[in-house]
Amino acid sequence: MHFHNLSQICLFLSAVQFIRAYWKGFNLPANLPDGSCKAQADWIQDFNTLQVLPGFFCSARLYAASDCNTLANAVPVAIATGITLLVGVWTEDDAHFESEKTALLAAIQEHGTDWLIAVSVGSEDLYRGDTDAFTLSKKIGDVKGMMCGLGACDVGVGHVDTWTAWVDPKNFDVIRQVDWV
Repeated sequence: MHFHNLSQICLFLSAVQFIRAYWKGFNLPANLPDGSCKAQADWIQDFNTLQVLPGFFCSARLYAASDCNTLANAVPVAIATGITLLVGVWTEDDAHFESEKTALLAAIQEHGTDWLIAVSVGSEDLYRGDTDAFTLSKKIGDVKGMMCGLGACDVGVGHVDTWTAWVDPKNFDVIRQVDWV
């Protein structure tokens, strides 16, 4: 889907309110409340808890791929418990971005993609001014290219940000690049 002006974007975003959520889940950090990294046993507890909550929650968003070996620990548990994941890839610094991509690549090579709902490249980068739209769009394109190279072009790659970022014309490069908002 390509947008050519602000009115098209506003129309699209206003229609989103009428769409029912296809996935319902929770955002889950890689750390425990004391700051230590979660082990597989902690992911088992988290994912089992999701499944018994009222409302049938079967998905989780992980903020990062590499921090605390998130994907190495969480993906096998997600597969075993039937939880699907939206994986976050941090973009703020190039070394961390490469570590995130490497962790995502390793998880897909080892486990395939049945557990993977989508990938979010960055989080509120535009709202916070952490990067410009052109640079972020290149990183989103980089991840999309990696996914297609793995035969996973059908896994959507997007970006999580505030609504104000999506209606700001200076962010059109990102809007054109993402598969989902």
